[in-house]
Amino acid sequence: MKQFKIRASAAGKIMTKPRSKSEVLSKTTKSYLEEWTKEQIYGVRKNIKSKYLTKGIEVEDDAIDYAAESLGWLFAKKNEDFLQTIFSVGRQT
Repeated sequence: MKQFKIRASAAGKIMTKPRSKSEVLSKTTKSYLEEWTKEQIYGVRKNIKSKYLTKGIEVEDDAIDYAAESLGWLFAKKNEDFLQTIFSVGRQT
């Protein structure tokens, strides 16, 4: 199985406290981890689709050009690099 990685936007799903003190993980965290495990096993990610997301993708390049022109930037380029940071979780000795 792959190393567990999470996007910053999903941090709230794993950092929630359980409702009862007898549980270690919240239901939100458990369901997120179940979904992640299924993605790893079956190799299929949940695909999000909406008219707003589609429209944003369609006009993204024009929006960058418009912003550059409006703000007087000499050069603007869409960032397509994917950066990641690996954090170690646990006790430091």
